[in-house]
Amino acid sequence: MDFETNNLKTPKAQKVQLSRRSFLVKSILAGVSATAVVGTAGNAFAATLNEDQAITLLQIVQDIFPHPDFLPLSIYQDVLTGVLTEADTSEETAKLLSDGLQDLNARSADLHGTAYADVDAYVKREALLRIIQDSDFFQKLRWATWSGIYINPEAWPQFGYEGSSWEEGGYIDRGYSDATWIPPGPTLEERLKAVGR
Repeated sequence: MDFETNNLKTPKAQKVQLSRRSFLVKSILAGVSATAVVGTAGNAFAATLNEDQAITLLQIVQDIFPHPDFLPLSIYQDVLTGVLTEADTSEETAKLLSDGLQDLNARSADLHGTAYADVDAYVKREALLRIIQDSDFFQKLRWATWSGIYINPEAWPQFGYEGSSWEEGGYIDRGYSDATWIPPGPTLEERLKAVGR
C-alpha cells in the first residue's frame, strides 16, 4: 500500500546532495564525538547508533521542514549535530532516537519494502512521518529542526529576514519586504479594483 499526500518533487540538485549522504553523515559524526562512532561500554547511544541510522536522521530532518530550493544542507547538518550531541550525553534521548528509528524503518519496510532513507519519493516519506507525527520521537526531531532552522541566525538570510530591527532604528528606513522567495502580491490598484473602488 502506498500513501501519497502531495506532488512535491525533490529537485535534481537535492538528489545529488542526498546521494552523498554517507559522506556528509561521516563528517557530522566526526565533529560530534568519537565515542558516538566508535562506541564505549559506558555510552548507551554509541551501541545503538550506526551510520545508517544517522543517515536516516538526516533525511528525516530534511523531510520535516523541506526547503530544497534555497536552504543549504549545512543547516540540516547543524540540526543533526545538536541532536546527536544530546543523545551522546543522554540515555533517554539515545533510547528515544533508537526506538523511533526502529519503528519508522519497520513501518517503511511494511509499506514500501525498504528502509525510510531509501524510499525514493518525498510524498511517501512524508506520509510515513504523518503516521508517526504524534510520537515523542517525531516531536523531538520536529522541534530540534524548527529551532535549528528558524531560530538560527545563519539561516535567516536565506529567508530574507534581517533579524531584530529595534537596535538599528526599526524597519522604516531599512526596508521591510526583502524576502525575494515570496511571490509578489497584488498591487494597490489591483486590490482597489477587486473591492470595487
